[in-house]
Parts: sequence; structure tokens; C-alpha cells
Amino acid sequence: MASFFGNKKSESIKKIINFRDELKNIKWNRKDDVESLSTMFNSLDAVAEEKLQYYYGRRKRRAFFSNLFRNLGWVAGFIGVILPLLSDYMVAFDPTGKLGYVFLIAAASFLGANSLFEGTSGHVRYVMTQLKLEKLIVSTRLSWHVYKSRASCIECSEKEVADGFAIIQKYAQEFYDLVIDEADDWGESVLKELIKYQKSIDKNSKLKDGV
Repeated sequence: MASFFGNKKSESIKKIINFRDELKNIKWNRKDDVESLSTMFNSLDAVAEEKLQYYYGRRKRRAFFSNLFRNLGWVAGFIGVILPLLSDYMVAFDPTGKLGYVFLIAAASFLGANSLFEGTSGHVRYVMTQLKLEKLIVSTRLSWHVYKSRASCIECSEKEVADGFAIIQKYAQEFYDLVIDEADDWGESVLKELIKYQKSIDKNSKLKDGV
């Protein structure tokens, strides 16, 4: 169940505390610079990988609700259309003809819930973010190993140390850019659907009042 509802741990401040603790014993004395940079890179990489697991969990959850709402909407819509037709041609179904409208309303409600709770759109967003994050992790790990193969010296120069820092800083910047962009998209999407839902309620209220 924990994997279905997403990785709650990755949203905890513990990941930042662990990152801080792992950097406490880093030494900068030229001889240990590559090892220290590796510790820093691996700590950041662990944070990124944990976030990747979080998106994977959220992706599965959204996929479940997307399929659930869409399938319920399709079934309810089909029943809502077929019942009035059956009542027109078969006497036995005559009492159930009016229920078709109920099922059509239910179908619209299921599809509305899919939009409001971001079943399909949320799934797509998490898939895209997960794939972008996977690409970032893989490409940065490759870049890091290329750097280590060139900087495996006894005492690294200032430029070599700076190059290592540049890779790590770029990784951190692009990683959090992805996370923040996803959060922005989520916020905009939720607000958009809430506004649409509120307008729908207001419109129905006016129709009910005969305005």
C-alpha cells in the first residue's frame, strides 16, 4: 500500500538532514578532493533518486484513478444511453427509462472527478516529470564518471576541483528546476479545474433558480 499511495518519506525533511549529515566529514586538502566531491555528488544523487521513486509512486496512483474514473464514466454513459432506447422498444424496460438520465449525470460526474482530481492529467504530468528526472540522473552520472576518469590524480588542481563543483551545482539546479516546474504545473492545473468547477456550479444554480 505504501508504494501505491506514494513514497511519503521523500517528502520529508529527513532527506535534507541526511544530505547535510553526509557532508559534515568532507575534507578539502587536495589529496581528498576527488573523494570529497564524490561524497557530495553521491549525496545529491541519492536525494534525486528518492524523488524519482516518489514520482513513480504518484504516477501509479494517478494511473489507477484515471482508469477508474474514465471506465466508470464510460459504463455509466453507456447505460444512460441504452436504457431510454430499451424502454422505447421493450415494455419490460419502460420503468427504467428515466434512470438513463441518472446514469448520464453519473457519467458526467465521474469524468468531472477525473478532471478535478487530476486523474489523467496528473498521471501524464508525473510520467513526464519522472522521465525528465531519469534523463537528468542518467546523463549526470555519465558526466560524473567522465570527470572522475580524468581527475583521478593524487592532488587535483583548482580547475579540476572547480569542474567537479560545476557538475554538482548544475545537477542540483536542474534537479530542483524540474521539481519546482512540476509543482507550478500542479498548482495551475488545480486552480484551473477549481475555477471551472465553481463556474459549473454557479451556472447550474442559476438554471435551477430560473435566472
